[in-house]
Amino acid sequence: MARKMEDISAGEDGKIEDISDVVEDRTTKDISDVEDGKKEDSSDGEEDFSAVMKRCHSGVFWDAVGFPFPRGMSPDAIHERIELYLHEGDEDITGQTYIWVYVDETDKEGPWVGSYLTDKTWESRIYFLPGGADKFKRRCRMLHDFHLWTTDFPPPSLLFLVSDQVKNDSLFCDRLSLYARSGYRVFLAAPFKKYSPDTEARWPRSLFRRLFSFEDQEYC
Repeated sequence: MARKMEDISAGEDGKIEDISDVVEDRTTKDISDVEDGKKEDSSDGEEDFSAVMKRCHSGVFWDAVGFPFPRGMSPDAIHERIELYLHEGDEDITGQTYIWVYVDETDKEGPWVGSYLTDKTWESRIYFLPGGADKFKRRCRMLHDFHLWTTDFPPPSLLFLVSDQVKNDSLFCDRLSLYARSGYRVFLAAPFKKYSPDTEARWPRSLFRRLFSFEDQEYC
């Protein structure tokens, strides 16, 4: 499995590095904007800037091929609904929510390709990335982006994954378990039944009824 991942990563280096640079630049700008604002707020002595990066942020990594979004919903609306769910009843999450969405860029008829991959015209921190049609390749891309995200946000930030057949990928699960042992709160959405976003009025709450905790190694 590890050898297969190396082969795929080697063949995708050019494409992955180019897109990652774009996403990293956008994310870095977002983070800088937040930090600059916090510095200004702390100038009157009311807030300690050293506590800003210690806040618990949320990183959501979403496979939109296996779990597509409701059609017609804007990126800003998607971000808002996911963020509301993650922050509901959890006072520890006081930072920003960043969402990475992996789509099949080869599916020209797909609703989340085209301009979503090239032009970011929305305000929220949601980013659409090419993941390909192969599930294994998408998971390899996710692992790469997990690492980028964790270098910016320390534990106990929330790392939330929406993808299928993860439990069958031992390399992928081992990496997620490692993040959990490092202090991150790592969860995998594991729905009971077939996912159908267009018929789910309570999306995304219906998708998150059953979560797997990599810290506790059990469903919650």
